[in-house]
Amino acid sequence: MHLCGYRRVLTQQGVGGCGDGRHGRDAISWVQERILIRRTAILALVVLLGSTIALGGVTGSISGIVRDAAGAVVPGATVTVTSNETGIQRVVATETNGGYSFLALPVGTYVITVRKNGFKEYEQTGIAIDANSAVRVDARLELGTVHEEVRVSGTAVRVETTNTQMGEVIGSSKMTSLPLPSPMWTPDDRPERGH
Repeated sequence: MHLCGYRRVLTQQGVGGCGDGRHGRDAISWVQERILIRRTAILALVVLLGSTIALGGVTGSISGIVRDAAGAVVPGATVTVTSNETGIQRVVATETNGGYSFLALPVGTYVITVRKNGFKEYEQTGIAIDANSAVRVDARLELGTVHEEVRVSGTAVRVETTNTQMGEVIGSSKMTSLPLPSPMWTPDDRPERGH
C-alpha cells in the first residue's frame, strides 16, 4: 500500500500526509514512535501490577491474646516480633482486650517477646511464617519482675481464623523430587504437513 493511503489518519494526528513534504520515512517513523510509546506504557503498567500482585502473597501474620496466670487479659503489654533472618523488629502494645497483631510479615522465622511491668518477660521462639499464613501466638504472663523471663520453644498453633482458604507450602527439595509427566506424543505421532 502506498504511504499516501495513510494521509487522512496522519493529518488528524498532526502529521501531514504526502502533500506537506513529509514523505515515507518521516510519517512512518512518527507512527512507529507513537506505537512504541503506547506499548512501553502498557508494558510498564502490566509489570507494576504483576509485581504488586506477586508480592501480596509472600507475607503472613502473627496475632494473639496476652493473658495473666489467672486468665485475665493484659492490656498495654509491649509485644515485639523479631525476624531471625534480618533482625528487624516491630513493636505494638496490646489493646484493651489483650489482643495484638502483626500484619504483612515477610516469610521467615520469628521470635515474639512480651513485656509488662509486674510480670516476667515472655518469649516464644521458632515461629515460622509461610506465604499467606496466619499464626496465632497467645501468651500467658506470670507474676514476677521484668528481669525474670519465661521462654517457650516450639511450634506455634496454626489456626486459620480469618480465611477459609486451604493450602500448603512445598519446599524446594520436595518440589524437585516430584516426577515429571511423560510426553503425550512422540515425534513419530505428529501429523504430516499438508494433510
